[in-house]
Order: sequence, then structure tokens, then C-alpha cells
Amino acid sequence: MKFNINRFQIFSLEQKCLHLTLELEIDISQGQCPCSQFSYNNCDRVSKCSWNGQNCQDLNCNQRNETWCKGWETDYQCIWDSMLQKCDESQKLNCQAITSYEYCLNSQLFDLDCSWTNDNNCQNFSCFIDQFCPINRCSMIDGKCSEPLNNFQCSSLALGQCNIQTGNLFQCYRNNTDKCQQYNLINVDCSQWSDFRQMCSAFKDLCIYKNDKCEQLTCNDKTDQNTCTFVYTMDYAAIIPCFWTESKCEEAKQENLQTLLIDDCQIQTYFTYSISENNECGKCILKKEESNNYEIYLQTIIPICCIMLIFASVFYCKSTKILCFKPQNQYRIRPEPPIGDQSRQN
Repeated sequence: MKFNINRFQIFSLEQKCLHLTLELEIDISQGQCPCSQFSYNNCDRVSKCSWNGQNCQDLNCNQRNETWCKGWETDYQCIWDSMLQKCDESQKLNCQAITSYEYCLNSQLFDLDCSWTNDNNCQNFSCFIDQFCPINRCSMIDGKCSEPLNNFQCSSLALGQCNIQTGNLFQCYRNNTDKCQQYNLINVDCSQWSDFRQMCSAFKDLCIYKNDKCEQLTCNDKTDQNTCTFVYTMDYAAIIPCFWTESKCEEAKQENLQTLLIDDCQIQTYFTYSISENNECGKCILKKEESNNYEIYLQTIIPICCIMLIFASVFYCKSTKILCFKPQNQYRIRPEPPIGDQSRQN
């Protein structure tokens, strides 16, 4: 999931200071390891790869089973054909052939441009029929989705009308202090959600609400050993590996990585490191063209889809009056792979 329409980030001075004092930061914008370096347990966890029975290779949808075929498991490049009971390529679809709102919502990942309608059908994209009204492309006023608004000022709205999206990644919300505030979704900065706790919780892969403010998530905030893998930097271009020690999660140091076996070495570095010939956990070497393609992918399409999914969730919660952001809710932008999960295809 990497924000850079031109990197969704403006660091505050405090964030810059934090950024400079980190023990270890791994740049993931240059791409993950080649498929050939992934272990049997991790191969299908990586969206661009599949296990062919003997080794890990570039993604072949036909080699994925139902568990590892769907949705974000392949970045929507594959889709499960329930009639033929096989995993197939999403590129073979058109908008009208898509029956899943999740695939329709993420259709740009496989070169389509679709809208999920109020009739629960997938059609060619139009703001006027799109049930989820994407915040980066459409405006929404009084529940009606339309073309984007330009130069709109949230402060001009009465509090009762303060729930408008402008269509260019700005949103008007009534915050915790009863003011109609404009929020900038281009520069994802946790501190801007300090007066809007619900939205801080929605960005839970990046942010955490504590001490009456929204702060950047750190390794120390993770209390479960199974999720003590890594945290993202604000621009999603890097991760900070985490290491479980003495019953708590802390930022990993370089020497911590050297103690990891192949599966954990790959997982805790977002699949950018693997075991080298001298049995050390180190960064993989990528071909230049693969690195460039991956960086473009991370910095454009994925961040938009992540934000769309967050606000689709918010829209769903409001329309159904379900409290989706309770503390125990485990909603994630992109789920982290659980350590020790041995569920695999046969």
C-alpha cells in the first residue's frame, strides 16, 4: 500500500526528527525479492508469485488455489472461477462480467475502470452511478455522487451539512471540537486526525490514537507477538522492522535480523530481504526494470485504492448505522501476513 502521487507526505519537524533517529529503516519502494528466492511457506503470500510444485516463480493464476487466489492475495490480478473451480486471470474480464464489488472497486489494478452501482452491478465508471463515490474522483453532497468540486471551502458549511467530499482527495468533516474542518487526504499525516478519532482509527496501519492525539504507529504500540513484524513510514515507501523481545515489541536493529530464519527474514522485511549464500538475512538484488515498475506501482495505484477502501468502509458504516471502528475491530488497509501461518495449497 505507497503514497506518492507525489508522495502523500509532508513531515512535520517532529516527524523528521523521529525519522532521523530510527534504528533501522528498509526502503521497500525499490521492490520485493525475485520470486525464485521465496520459501515454500511464503511464496503464495507474495502477490506477484506462485508455487509451481517445485519452486517459486512469477505469478501464474492457474497455480493458485482458492485460498490464495482472491483479492489482495494477488493484488486482484487473479479471480476464482467458482463454476470451473480454478483460479484465472482478472484481465480476461470486462466491467459487466465482474460480480464482486471488491474486484469492481479495484478494477484499475487490472486495467479496467468500473463502478459498483446501487443495483449491485459492475458497470463502466461514472460518478453518477458509483455506489462508493471514490473520494479521489467524485464529489458527494447530500448523499448524491457527482463530478469533482473545485476550490470548495468546508468552513462555509453549517455543522449539519458538514459531510462533503470534494472529489480531489479533500473531505469536510465535523470534528471532535464541533468545527467543520477540511482534511487533506493527499498528505497522510496522522497528526491531522487528532481532532477526529474515528478517522485516526481507520488509518490503523499508520496511526494510533493515544494521549488524546493521533500519532504515528510504532513497533512499541504492537502488543501481540504475531503482529510484531514491521510498521510503515508515513509515505509507505519504507518500513521499520519490529522484533519481539522480553515480551514486548521493539524496533529491530541490524543484528536482530541476522538471527532470523528464512521465513521470518522475508516476512519482517516486507519480502525485500532473504537468506544469502552466507546464511545471513540481507537485502535482495533486483533487476533495474523490475525495481522501476514496482516503485511506480506502489506510488500510484495502490495508495488510491487503499484510501478508496477506507472511505468505502466509512460510507458503508454510515449507511448501515454499524459502528465499524470499535477498538476491537481488526480492520486493516492491507493485512499483515501472520507469522507461523502454515496454511498452504496442496
